[in-house]
Amino acid sequence: GSSLPVFRRLLARGAGPRVRHVVAKMGIIESTLGAVLHRFLMPKEVPDWFNGRKLTFPQAPPNSLRLLGHVVLEASDLARSGQFFIEVLGGGSASACPPGGASEFRLQAGASEIKVVAAQGGAGAEVRTWPGHVYLWVQDIRATLDRCRALEKKLGVKLVEEEHNITAADIVDAIVLQDPDGNRFVVNQAPKGFVDRISRLGVVPSSGPSPNVLALIEAVHSVPPGGAPAMARFCHHYFGAPVSPKDAGWAVHFSPGRALRQTLCFVDDAGLDAIDENESTASTDSPLMSSVCMYMPSKETFRKCFEKCEADGIVDDSAGGWEEVERSGEFRVRRCMDPKTHKVVMELECVVRAPDHSACLLPPRQEG
Repeated sequence: GSSLPVFRRLLARGAGPRVRHVVAKMGIIESTLGAVLHRFLMPKEVPDWFNGRKLTFPQAPPNSLRLLGHVVLEASDLARSGQFFIEVLGGGSASACPPGGASEFRLQAGASEIKVVAAQGGAGAEVRTWPGHVYLWVQDIRATLDRCRALEKKLGVKLVEEEHNITAADIVDAIVLQDPDGNRFVVNQAPKGFVDRISRLGVVPSSGPSPNVLALIEAVHSVPPGGAPAMARFCHHYFGAPVSPKDAGWAVHFSPGRALRQTLCFVDDAGLDAIDENESTASTDSPLMSSVCMYMPSKETFRKCFEKCEADGIVDDSAGGWEEVERSGEFRVRRCMDPKTHKVVMELECVVRAPDHSACLLPPRQEG
């Protein structure tokens, strides 16, 4: 066993400075080893900087995009998916689940949302699962796991991939879940004090049927080998986003303030077909594609982003000209072009919005 408790008892009895020094050093070693073990035993999808206790985000790069507003997921059965998102993740009641005939619903995740839409073609239609995972912080991870276990039995489908008990056998430190259609979520308990910090940012945690999900911290999207750096170049060139290498991919950075950091990561996946830079690998009429919403940091960067995208012909045809885009506060890009090769890397619907868009869950910024 550890000698640290013995030294602490000596310290309590008034031991001298040498013992105090030893206790201090052993405490540091114990804390460091605990942090290393915690990191090692966490799911590999959890960001390296998360330690489960201390609420400290890494420093945001200058000119980070303002907010990762939402990700869009498809559901083969909207009512069934509603049970997972509203009841399990959100902690809401069954009465809050989408009614019959609904085409979509939204789950608030702090300043962001998870938008779930019915698959085209109705029940039994092909569903595109998110090619990666979404990383969330929740207010009560134990209750989230218990609800998920109960829904597993009710639906007869596997929803819990992994449960990580690192701190103690009866403490849930992390869980990896999948919705009924196979979309994956990595979930951590939000660090103590996060609710207060996010409230100071101006975000009021959902007071409706789903207050449990406090933040969408990261969305990871798999791409064919070579696609991650190409997507980083796309986001940096057209959106002005800061990007940085991360593990087997690249991260695009978002930050509305010191209280919240978000990343959209593109990760090379050897299991996907390689990108041929001599050919466009995306078909412009495919109905199945991932979708994300991003808020620009200022009206000026929003305008410059539109101008760059329009100049290279990648703005969705329905956007209209600048006057229409300025009025609506948004436009869409579906063909992600590598500015280095001028070839389309992949299809990903990017809903680009001005910072003062009416759907933004953050208060408007004062621009000088």
